[in-house]
Amino acid sequence: MNSALALASEFIERAANPSFGVEVNEEYALRWALLRQTGNPITELRVGEFAPEDLDILSLDAWIWLGSTLTDGDPELPAPVLARLFEYAPDPVYRLKVADMSLRHPALAKRLGELHRPLSKMPETWVGNRILNLLSRTEGDA
Repeated sequence: MNSALALASEFIERAANPSFGVEVNEEYALRWALLRQTGNPITELRVGEFAPEDLDILSLDAWIWLGSTLTDGDPELPAPVLARLFEYAPDPVYRLKVADMSLRHPALAKRLGELHRPLSKMPETWVGNRILNLLSRTEGDA
């Protein structure tokens, strides 16, 4: 278990979880932005080392929020974590949120943005593999 994430979980939940209300979410999101200006909480959380076993630490909303706050210099959420989040998501809307969050990481956009080729010829990514898998299942059903 990632102990830094466990220690920060209450803070992240307050920034992300709608059950706390908009005022609390916005207050903690602002605090997060201030922390990002004065230091790098992402480095302290060791995001690149997250594992599927860490998923119980945060709610799904908090994972999506945390992944959405990652910037160009931050590591991407590891593929096994994204895969488990996608599987854990209770409905298609949350699954889309997980996929959207993973696709919006600036480093991924830079790596793939200038490549103009079919998805099957792109460098491997978690979401690309997931889409290709879903498409192959759909084609097999036809």
